[in-house]
Amino acid sequence: MIKKILHEPLVHFVLAGVFIFILYSLLEPGSAGEDDIIVDMATIARLNAEWSRRINRAPAPEELEGLLADYIFEELLSREARSLGLAQDDPVIRRRLVQKMELLAESAAQQVQPADAELLEWYEAHPELYSSDHRLGFKHIYFSHDRRDTSAEQDAAALLPRLAGLDENAGQPGLGDSFMLPHEFTDISRSQLDRLFGADFAAALLELEPGSWQGPARSGYGYHLVYLFDVRDATQIPFTESRTRVMQDWQRDRYEQVKQELLEELKNRYEISYTEEAQSLLSGK
Repeated sequence: MIKKILHEPLVHFVLAGVFIFILYSLLEPGSAGEDDIIVDMATIARLNAEWSRRINRAPAPEELEGLLADYIFEELLSREARSLGLAQDDPVIRRRLVQKMELLAESAAQQVQPADAELLEWYEAHPELYSSDHRLGFKHIYFSHDRRDTSAEQDAAALLPRLAGLDENAGQPGLGDSFMLPHEFTDISRSQLDRLFGADFAAALLELEPGSWQGPARSGYGYHLVYLFDVRDATQIPFTESRTRVMQDWQRDRYEQVKQELLEELKNRYEISYTEEAQSLLSGK
């Protein structure tokens, strides 16, 4: 049984970690006491909370002892690994530490609870964030760029004079090419139009005057002659209905401010310099 356990890879790793710890302690006899591991009530509370979150119950006394043993083991190995420089130049560890610092900044930002007056000020300063979409109704005749190549726009422009003065019913889909999407939209939002046809097409439609055939307007598929028969402007959503979103946006902005302030503070605490080779590379010389 013992021979089988000794052949387990995990046991090899543990023994190697203990060996490194003992060896480094012998080489640096004064270093072990410089960073004592203190198990206090906060440590126990955190271990209790983490266990309860996973298992949905508090740990039994023997389970808590096991958690403390694991915590001490991890602390010993992680601290000795840092002392030996094993964490240096490791992109995974570096990114994880950065994420933890960002979480600290985010947590600090979320601790601040703004008054409604401050949220209202944010809401009024960013009206574009809290308005409903434009809504449109239109018919279109499609000219495929794939099928007609460079003549798609010309063919659309050539048809337009024949539709002058006619209503939307004159623009039969058969005058153009078949299309995977409907040839008529009675009530579509600006954001839906962006997704289906592209932002440039949606912006072009909002520039048109309703009541006549116009174009050609370009989309991601080709060119379209368009009869716009309904346009409803975007309207402001009341603050009372937007408050949750306003709070989230305010906190996100506050987080960016806190992160920037932290960055500036850290820049003042550390001296950032470049080698001559690095400066030459960045300057392109």
